[in-house]
Amino acid sequence: KATSVNLLEFAAQIPFLEPAWVLLMIGTNDASRYEAWGGADWVSDAEFARNIAAIDRAAKASGAEVVWLTPPPPHDRLVGADEAMASLGYRLESDHVARKAQLIRDLPGRVIDVWPAFADADESAYNDDGIHPSLDGHKRIVRSLVTQLVGDRERSTTATASKP
Repeated sequence: KATSVNLLEFAAQIPFLEPAWVLLMIGTNDASRYEAWGGADWVSDAEFARNIAAIDRAAKASGAEVVWLTPPPPHDRLVGADEAMASLGYRLESDHVARKAQLIRDLPGRVIDVWPAFADADESAYNDDGIHPSLDGHKRIVRSLVTQLVGDRERSTTATASKP
């Protein structure tokens, strides 16, 4: 789903869920391009920025701890080799996802960048479509999340302990 749809669903549901934590990883679909649309991103960068800001506000208004994760980079060769997507005129390239990931990095609050976890990734980190992470890819994402959250907690504990 694109953020336009996520925004509508999320804003309607979040007040009733009363979550303690909200983890958000979106942006890949927004970076998708279709030849029938002239090759433009499904959701422009400006609209994406507005959508994620609104989702961020709704998540924080719920009182939850909000954590954003960047969408992982696609594997360009695998995406380009996927015949089903090519037959639909679907394109997804890492530079387009990178722009959406940067907009997430620019959000205020806690953001976990999963791109470094994929820096040395080969095809085994992806399903055949080159977009969706495999089990190895999901492990990379979870390691990024846990490492950052533990690091944040340790820094907070150290800062609190060092106060007079």
